Amino acid sequence: MLEGKLRSQLRNFVLELRRRKVIRAMVAYAVAGVGIAEGAAIFLPPLGVSAWVPNAVAVIVVLGFPVAMVLAWVFDIMPGSDVAAKAADGDAASRVSATQMKGRRIFHYDILERLGVGSMGVVYKASDTHLDRIVAFKVLADHLLTDADAKERFLVEAKAAAALDHPNICAIHEVGETDDGRFYIAMQYYEGETLRQRIDQGRIPLPQALDIAAQISRGLVKAAGQGIIHRDIKPANMILTADGTVKIVDFGLAKYAGTGVKNSDRGAGTLAYMSPEQIRGDTVDQRTDIWSLGVVLYEMLSGTRPFGGGSDQAVIDAIVNSKPESLAKRVPSLPPSLLAVVERTMHKDPERRYPDAAAILKDLDRLLDDPSCQVALDTKPTLLPEGERRRVTVIACSIGGFEALLETLDPDEVETTLEVLRTRVQSIVEDYGGALNEFSEDHCIALFGVPITHEDDRLRAVRAALEIHTDDSVKVNLPKCIQLRFAVGSERVAIRATDSGERRYRVGGTVVRDTMRLAVLAAPGEILILQDLARVVEPFVSIEGRAPVKLLPDQPAMTPVAVLGESGHASRLEASAPGSLTQFVGRVSELNALAQALQDIQSGTGRFVTVVGDIGVGKSRLLFEFWKSLKDYNVRSTVGRCREQG
Repeated sequence: MLEGKLRSQLRNFVLELRRRKVIRAMVAYAVAGVGIAEGAAIFLPPLGVSAWVPNAVAVIVVLGFPVAMVLAWVFDIMPGSDVAAKAADGDAASRVSATQMKGRRIFHYDILERLGVGSMGVVYKASDTHLDRIVAFKVLADHLLTDADAKERFLVEAKAAAALDHPNICAIHEVGETDDGRFYIAMQYYEGETLRQRIDQGRIPLPQALDIAAQISRGLVKAAGQGIIHRDIKPANMILTADGTVKIVDFGLAKYAGTGVKNSDRGAGTLAYMSPEQIRGDTVDQRTDIWSLGVVLYEMLSGTRPFGGGSDQAVIDAIVNSKPESLAKRVPSLPPSLLAVVERTMHKDPERRYPDAAAILKDLDRLLDDPSCQVALDTKPTLLPEGERRRVTVIACSIGGFEALLETLDPDEVETTLEVLRTRVQSIVEDYGGALNEFSEDHCIALFGVPITHEDDRLRAVRAALEIHTDDSVKVNLPKCIQLRFAVGSERVAIRATDSGERRYRVGGTVVRDTMRLAVLAAPGEILILQDLARVVEPFVSIEGRAPVKLLPDQPAMTPVAVLGESGHASRLEASAPGSLTQFVGRVSELNALAQALQDIQSGTGRFVTVVGDIGVGKSRLLFEFWKSLKDYNVRSTVGRCREQG
């Protein structure tokens, strides 16, 4: 009897609230952490309703019944019932598009203007009439209203941001649901501009870019402390307030560390800022946010994104498989330590990145204090601790004219000139897979074969020397009195990594000494190599003999050759003299298959042929022989190749 009376009174009470559009506001306050009774106290005084009724509702909720179940009990409405279906249809019919809310009132929020579109919804500037303040009001996007996972992520965004009380993270005021069943989040509104808008105005000066990156890192440190990964770090999600504070917004793709990845979450993010593992749909951790921060830092400093392309697939391929254009090439004046930081953040192997935001913040703070300071480099071992023997190829560069430079420029200008040269040399060397091991006012030494050995390290070193010699930025930024002389040498030596200092590797034997002495003997702008190295690289570069020289008075004379430039040959086969190759045997069937494919093309049938096989089985020779046979056909052939380095 009591239950029936209570049900009847509650039904009348809720109908009145429904008529006056108060019930959803109460539910919203409950979701936001305000009790039903407290929420009712805000809305009910004007209604003249007895206070015990909302308290009864509150008691039922406290006993473990969700608000939705209480209302279902009051109205005999259960999920799936005809009444519920009609109510849902009615809400859908009366629903206002998320993009057309300007000028409307939602509870105590007057919607003033649209600010933008986020990963999960539309953001408006709104006035909170209760507290007389401006807020950012975000509503779930139309296309996600029936997506259960999207609604869950929307609430995760609110919970994630609400859990992060930090100066560099946007503050959450309230979360709730509108009359037509749309979730919303009321957030603090900040006067300022997005980082996207700031970058669109031009490159950001180094001190400001470092400060912005450090503030983002501090916010990520706080998020990581709560086990939260943002997963959508990009300029559009960073607000720069009028006083220079950075606010991270839009936690719509945030996830808690250690939780699984749903199918709907795979590939979630903004493509240009996604890490390789994020693109692949692998499980991600803090290091995916580190990658995105590196992309943002690169873009702030250069004004362009590191990974581009004419299509999404091209961007994906660049992120997963290609190195970005060297930041030093785009902005030669940047200090090497900063270049090392950016490079480490965007290493494709997460194990080689900064382990967390706290680690990169430490280096960013040091760079803010002194941009020329040394920062902690990637310490993943690539050499045995006690050292090992391997072939090392050395570029030695003799820098002449330093004394004359001191007579014409101030010490600070001299230092700047050398720093620009160092940065450019380091960038080119690293583009070819080498490491700059020494740099001073009179010489520099670069090593190839460490930390990673490549089959073509000797050719890489020669090509790197050629690029340094011909690089326009080196020519433009160096005074005429500075003269560069080069030599390249190669030898199997004992080598080990050093613990500190600018010299990263200690090389045994005499290869560094002898190559440096050969460089001193070169003419200005000349690149000298010895005969044994010339035999390895000659098919790919043009060389010219030089007079014999002695590296030491008590040593026999050696005959060097000068490297003049690229030969244009892409393989030894192309460079071979007619009749010098052995007879081509054992691949008649494969050659006939290629010829048949060509005949099919000539008859109007399109063909695409891929030649695959293990290293050394003769793929290049097969294609070379087929290419030679094309002279028997009335066709035009085009050959395209891609080099890994350079």
